Amino acid sequence: MEGSTSSKLTQVGSGFNFDLFICGNGQILCFIRLSWCEPCEAAELDYHLLGATNRTYSAHSVVEASPYLIILINVLLSCTDHGGCTYRRRRKLEEFHHCFFSEWDYIYDQKNLHDKEKVYLKGKDKIVPPFRFGVEDVATKMWFHKLAYPGQCLTNSHLDIIFYYLRKKGKYAKEPKVKFTTTDCLFFKTIHALYEKFIAQKKNLSLITAQHAIADYIRGRKMLCGSPWHLCDHVFFIIHMETESHWILGRLNIEERRVYMYNSLSTAMKDSAAIKACQPFAVLLPHFFALFDEFKKENKPICLDPFEVVKVDGLPQQTSNDCGCFVASFAEYFIDMKPIPPIFDVEKHRDRLAVLFYKYARMKEVEFIDSEDEAPPKGPKKNLS
Repeated sequence: MEGSTSSKLTQVGSGFNFDLFICGNGQILCFIRLSWCEPCEAAELDYHLLGATNRTYSAHSVVEASPYLIILINVLLSCTDHGGCTYRRRRKLEEFHHCFFSEWDYIYDQKNLHDKEKVYLKGKDKIVPPFRFGVEDVATKMWFHKLAYPGQCLTNSHLDIIFYYLRKKGKYAKEPKVKFTTTDCLFFKTIHALYEKFIAQKKNLSLITAQHAIADYIRGRKMLCGSPWHLCDHVFFIIHMETESHWILGRLNIEERRVYMYNSLSTAMKDSAAIKACQPFAVLLPHFFALFDEFKKENKPICLDPFEVVKVDGLPQQTSNDCGCFVASFAEYFIDMKPIPPIFDVEKHRDRLAVLFYKYARMKEVEFIDSEDEAPPKGPKKNLS
């Protein structure tokens, strides 16, 4: 059953009422009112479900003021086609003073609420025109759904976009706290493919050349907002353990010659696999660094011995499929020079990321912002294997 919405904003005293009407089959199915009291910094949510019998169900929820809120609504829905049925509807709100209701929630596919791969009705998942995020365009609402709601695995697309904006944050900050850059998911695949060939050919050093794609990453030429590594103190790696279907974070401290491994699902078996996944970085990068005089000029240590891989202890641990969110947050905490808290509110972090990216994409649309000046210099295509 498809629907439509209409809304009305009314100033009331020192606050406002935001009314949202959800319609279908020529009648109002649902009326939602959000009342915001500025002095109290509190919100009250009323919802009324109307069915064939014109019965009304209502409830109230007073929630603590917060920049990002998740409100879980238990709804008893009466309709002539389906009889009485209940379902849980999750509704995201942005900052209350922006009066932002998720404009996508009302076109959820009610028959597939528990199927996270089929959330939206057929044909209702498109974003037209797509949101442009520099390294990639996002054309589906499901991209935001996977980012916003816990328990869903983030994809290469999510992490590439998130780490692109971390690079922008570091590169254009007036007073950057940490000199860093990041890689992307393609870098991980590229260095792992090279490492497998390197081992298969009995550590054939002729595979490591200044013309290889990895050398272009080190020069800072391979990605938008990339920086030459010899000008950085830290390099972040997005690492996907395919056999475990698990994301971890790697951080190279160039001065210390150590790769720090951040794992949000730490067990003896997982940690062993994670350390193994870091070996291509530890073994191959010292040989690539030796190809560049810039590291010597910056007094960066040059040695062909493998980097030490160090497991970071005391990290908060995931309880569901949220490793991608942990990876992004671990990197951001380090960049901001903040300690990683022992208790990690994954809903809060997901909520923040989803809302910030949505707002930024809409701002780019409205203000016609483009970032073409961030493109790396064009050059001949390099060998990826």
